[in-house]
Amino acid sequence: MTRRASLRAWLLLSYLLVFCLPWIAIVGSGAFAHDLRAQTREHLTAQGRLWEMRLGRRMQPKPWRPRQIGSIS
Repeated sequence: MTRRASLRAWLLLSYLLVFCLPWIAIVGSGAFAHDLRAQTREHLTAQGRLWEMRLGRRMQPKPWRPRQIGSIS
């Protein structure tokens, strides 16, 4: 006696296979990990540039101004 799977079971298996295979291929090939590393590198580089600009502005010498103690009348 052989037992055959129902049409509903075959459809479910085919849907799972169709939806899971691309993800398995992406993760298995390492493309997903490579893309995440590249995105992280780009984000860290952009953040570093922003910090560089911010610190560069703070480190610029301010023009010297004499202090005003009070008004002379």
